[in-house]
Amino acid sequence: MRDEGDVRSNEAMGDECLRRGEYDRAETFYSRAISRLTLRNDNPYHTEPLYKRALCRFARKDWKGAEDDAWRSVWSYPVRSAGYYLLAKIAAQKGNREECLALLEKSLETNDSHLWAKYIRAVLTGDEAGKKAISKEDPLFFEGMDIARRAIDFVIELLDFKCIDLAREILLHAKDGAMKFYYLAFLSKAEGDLTAQRKYTEMADACDWKCEFPARAESLAVLESAGTPMAEYYRGCILYNFGRWEDACAAWEKTVGEKDFAPALRNLALGYYDHLSRPEDARRCLEKAFASAPESDRIFYELTQLYKALNLPIAERLALYERHPALTQKRDDCTLAYSVLCTIIGDYDRAKAILDAHRFHTYEGGEGYLTQHHAWLHFLIGNQLLQQGRAEEAVSALLAGLVFPENYGEEKNYFVNDAPIYLTLASCMKVLGEMQEEQSYLTLALSTKGSATVHSYFQCEALRRLGRDEEANALAREMLRIGEERIANAALDDYYGVGSPVYPPFGYDIEKAHTLTGNLMTAFASLALGDKSRARRSAAVARQIDSADFSLCLLQRLLDAVL
Repeated sequence: MRDEGDVRSNEAMGDECLRRGEYDRAETFYSRAISRLTLRNDNPYHTEPLYKRALCRFARKDWKGAEDDAWRSVWSYPVRSAGYYLLAKIAAQKGNREECLALLEKSLETNDSHLWAKYIRAVLTGDEAGKKAISKEDPLFFEGMDIARRAIDFVIELLDFKCIDLAREILLHAKDGAMKFYYLAFLSKAEGDLTAQRKYTEMADACDWKCEFPARAESLAVLESAGTPMAEYYRGCILYNFGRWEDACAAWEKTVGEKDFAPALRNLALGYYDHLSRPEDARRCLEKAFASAPESDRIFYELTQLYKALNLPIAERLALYERHPALTQKRDDCTLAYSVLCTIIGDYDRAKAILDAHRFHTYEGGEGYLTQHHAWLHFLIGNQLLQQGRAEEAVSALLAGLVFPENYGEEKNYFVNDAPIYLTLASCMKVLGEMQEEQSYLTLALSTKGSATVHSYFQCEALRRLGRDEEANALAREMLRIGEERIANAALDDYYGVGSPVYPPFGYDIEKAHTLTGNLMTAFASLALGDKSRARRSAAVARQIDSADFSLCLLQRLLDAVL
């Protein structure tokens, strides 16, 4: 930050660290803000940093420091109720029940709608009528207490007031789950009952992990107290959610160091690749995760995406799909990717058979990929037949590329660009002597409604065949501009909203993705302008990123004059 003492910047950074459970770092930022606020006045109006520093100190059990900050904060109205509520917690931790109740009253004087303060007051005084009044004020306050996640919300507040017996009772009435038992183990350890602690920890470790999603910073200490491989797995999940990548990976490393656990290995792979720049370690972990859970189509899919991100040879990527046909067929994305790879190596019959045998379920954000590949596949089949002198068969194959089978579950969108198919149909008509039809298809090649894409190269070719060279050059220059702009702004996410692309696992590096698409666009544009040398240079850059990108392979065929 430009001004290290800036109040707003330091408070914002402190808030983020507090949310993530990084109390030491948060306190550092809040202290900087407080230093600036108290530079000329020891009692500033804005006391929120003091209150939040008190929260950090409370979380670290620094009762004296927390109490000092909380008292300094409560003179300012915006944090008065919250500040007195925190002071009540500190009094409870010190064992001063009367002071705690008095401070709760002070909190409620400022904010009569502070339901937690009312609830704790009712608990400490045994006021059942007070609890009923809370239910009338907020009918949902006590709802869902049988759900462990909701019960834990109450337990966290109750533990802050040392109401251990009630906290245990609430947990025991909640549905079984790992976090419920870890909290029970934590309570048992706090009371010195190590036998009960071991029992509950074992029960927690044995619970099904699949629907357990701990998310509260307060749970980090509970899981750290348990110290088992499964507890470290859950702790890593919370840390990863908070963006504490290194801490999360360190927790998962403890898990996999003692237990062959596929989810932890899979999570480690994501952390290593996306955040710690350790791609080979990511591959090792994900391959081990898949070996541990060979039935998991999700891990299989992520492994295919990692192979793509690592730019492994096409043969190695294909072999993965071929070794696991059942898993490939279970997923739309894997089926499509397998077909694309088969298309790239020229095995069009297998590529088409893969698509024909699968029922797809297109989702918002994923539309267009399947239908686009369908068109490209039939374009290549048509070109192959035309080169073999089978023009009539080529026409049938090309026309089939304009119609999507029912099993795709998707139709053509408004912005589709079918220029490659129409241009090749025009070539077929020329061979068949249908000159009028040739002109019609060349005109259809120019009918797209969308912006320039790699497909626009074929529109440039259609324009040249119609004798409209200036328009062809103008379109090619527009393609070049788009490609160069994409490369120059590779680090910027260009669109977010309805229909925006869904990034695959290990594909969150938008700079890498935009550099790939930008160079492909400049390569096709350069080829359209007759500059093969620049097209090859751009293709070389793209190849370093993904040697099995379909557009790159198509470009290479054009450069080699195969198409």
